[in-house]
Amino acid sequence: AGGRHSHLCMVNGAFVIDLSGMKAVTVNAVSRWADVEGGALWEDVIKATHPHNLAVTSALIPSSGVGGHTLSGGHGCLERAFGMAIDNLYEVELVTAK
Repeated sequence: AGGRHSHLCMVNGAFVIDLSGMKAVTVNAVSRWADVEGGALWEDVIKATHPHNLAVTSALIPSSGVGGHTLSGGHGCLERAFGMAIDNLYEVELVTAK
């Protein structure tokens, strides 16, 4: 949980993994890509991409977590021009307990 909104959709017996310590954003301005860790907020991504004149398909509220927002579709102010956040997701590294 990066944006800390996960408690709003919890079911009994479920748990949330706190990813708030994993907030790194690495921008490659040449390729126009950003690597974003699971606990990053959209404000972290905006701060990292803005100096490179790059816009992101972020949530309307910058304090939203990138992971939850993206995986739930990702509505934002640039979706008409560039699609939803999920449409711009290139790769995911999934870590399981196994």
